Amino acid sequence: PEYFNNSIPYDGVYIEFVNSIVGISEGDINNITMTHKSRGSSIAIPSSAYTAAVYDIENGLIDMAIGPFWITGQRLKMTAFTVPLIYDKTVLVIPK
Repeated sequence: PEYFNNSIPYDGVYIEFVNSIVGISEGDINNITMTHKSRGSSIAIPSSAYTAAVYDIENGLIDMAIGPFWITGQRLKMTAFTVPLIYDKTVLVIPK
């Protein structure tokens, strides 16, 4: 069976961003628990871990997902998104 180890601390720029928001909220935001996407969403949406996490939001299992999500039409139908924190510059190169 699939195993997710929640004992390993989460880190990265997005986690630091959320933690800084918690810090400046003066107690308005508390009790944040970080975890992996559900196994059910992995089965329902096997093609994308990011879409599977959004699926968990749609189904009320979690309140938000943190990470470098692209806002796709499929995901936007599932839940609302914040304004992007970072924009990726994606370039399509086609040979002549």
